[in-house]
Amino acid sequence: MSLFDRKAVHFALLGATGAAWGFTHPLTKLAVSTGYGPLGIMFWQLVIVATISGIALIFRGRRPPFHREALILYAMIALLGTIVPDFLIYTAAVFIPAGILAILMAISPMVSLPIALALGVERFSVRRVSGAVVGLVAILLMIGPDGGLASRTEALWALVVLAAVVFYAAQGNFISWYGQTDVGAMRMLFGSSLAAMIFIGPAVFASGQFIDPRMEWTAVEWAVLGTGALHALAYAGYLSLVSHAGPVFASQVSYIVTSTGVLWSMLLLKEGYSGWVWLAFALVMLAIMLVQPRRAPAIPGETAP
Repeated sequence: MSLFDRKAVHFALLGATGAAWGFTHPLTKLAVSTGYGPLGIMFWQLVIVATISGIALIFRGRRPPFHREALILYAMIALLGTIVPDFLIYTAAVFIPAGILAILMAISPMVSLPIALALGVERFSVRRVSGAVVGLVAILLMIGPDGGLASRTEALWALVVLAAVVFYAAQGNFISWYGQTDVGAMRMLFGSSLAAMIFIGPAVFASGQFIDPRMEWTAVEWAVLGTGALHALAYAGYLSLVSHAGPVFASQVSYIVTSTGVLWSMLLLKEGYSGWVWLAFALVMLAIMLVQPRRAPAIPGETAP
């Protein structure tokens, strides 16, 4: 394959990965807005992600380690990156537009940076700190007085989403700080999904939120299935980009995830946004550009297949 053809494939995969990830935002809104509890949705999405990532590991001939350090890693990722933040997001998504959710989720790198600086994981950079500040301004434009959200209730639920984003940022910094480089991202995904299933399983049944898949399926059930499947496939696409095109090229997926999340929400859910939200969206795009590293390290433990 020529260099031009390889670049074309990389850009196609970048676009497909970002669009798939962005599509999960309106699907999440659809899944949570019709009466299903967040624990039931989370459980089946974890089953789907664990199944897809497990199949991928089988085909790649990789077995997830289960030594003590790996088990601690899986448990912490499950807690910080799935159980708490996903519960908060699925609870809040009932009350705020999916496009707003996509924009708020993009704030994660800006939140992660000050945590990384405090832990000594990252070095101070004026450009990247400026990006974090720009991201903060974007948040204020949406949830501040007379901001972009339609009501104070929406603004309060947006703060719940931001709390979830803090957990996502803490998860990334924990992985960097913990330093278990023999596990790898796909095995982290499988192990943490399995751990989260074990943790929330009893609560799903005890709370009566279990979703029986034997019922007649509607668009809502397909949305639950689609969110889990697209998340796993998009993550696999991202890992492929990191392996074959490099982490800096792969990091550009953030732009596509955010922009397509807003676009899909407008097309599928007929959402509309105020001028303040569009200004916040533009600032988030700028913040992503500023905060991402010029040379990002490869994902630990992952190599090209």
